[in-house]
Amino acid sequence: MNRTVVRILVFLLLGATYMVTCNGCSGAGRYKKYSSADPRLNITMDYISGWEGKETRGANNSYFDVYFGEPWDKAGTKTRRAFMEVTSFQGQKPASGIPTISTVADGLMDSELKFKDCKLLSKAKVRLPAGEAMDLAFSFKSPDKLYSVKAKLMSAKERIVVLKNGDWFYAVRYQNWEEVFDKYDKEFTHMVRSIRFKEKK
Repeated sequence: MNRTVVRILVFLLLGATYMVTCNGCSGAGRYKKYSSADPRLNITMDYISGWEGKETRGANNSYFDVYFGEPWDKAGTKTRRAFMEVTSFQGQKPASGIPTISTVADGLMDSELKFKDCKLLSKAKVRLPAGEAMDLAFSFKSPDKLYSVKAKLMSAKERIVVLKNGDWFYAVRYQNWEEVFDKYDKEFTHMVRSIRFKEKK
């Protein structure tokens, strides 16, 4: 076997090794497993490694929430960052009777569309491992900096996926600037599909 053939084989072997070991090497492609400490959240799921997570409860236990935020930029400018969160709550009964995924999704949609410049981009029923769901997408304007008089409005996007477990509903949300929304959209889809309820209600 001559040197040229050996070099080609070595090159191909190294390339294959690199592809196997580095597939999804970007920070957005690595996940950690989250398991809720709060029993009212009652979920396990994947989230992006390196993102900061925090559980909270609303006043009078009106909702239960876990928030994952993209790390702050190194310059410390406190510009708005991408985030994903899951909020569990009991849906309000509509005039027709028992709340459903559709009525809860419609309620969230109506609340979002009350904000100026907010537009509904899509609305679709989807089937997930955790059950039936509604996938909503919006565009809106948001200040580019927090707590700054020099902030200017920029275009942002949001996806909200609504799930149900017994009497409890879950709003799974991803928000980011419109121009970089696709950066984590696949990761959000992975996160949503990884959600499992610890106990079926």
